[in-house]
Amino acid sequence: MEAHGLRLESSRVVHLAGSAIDHRGEKLPAPACRVGVSGWDPRRLHVSYAPITCCRCVRLVKAQQLTEPAEQNALF
Repeated sequence: MEAHGLRLESSRVVHLAGSAIDHRGEKLPAPACRVGVSGWDPRRLHVSYAPITCCRCVRLVKAQQLTEPAEQNALF
């Protein structure tokens, strides 16, 4: 089974995995919904095998008419 979501620290909310570009131009894993992550530290992210529960991320998946993300980049 391949991971398709991520959690921030001890949060129970599972986000769709996406990416963001940092100030040095490096691509980093991030929630696809672009929820604010203060004090950005990729070590705060945890891979999740649970269904996506973030309302914004669920809308993103539905807008693309997908049952699950079609492609998943490696988080780490």
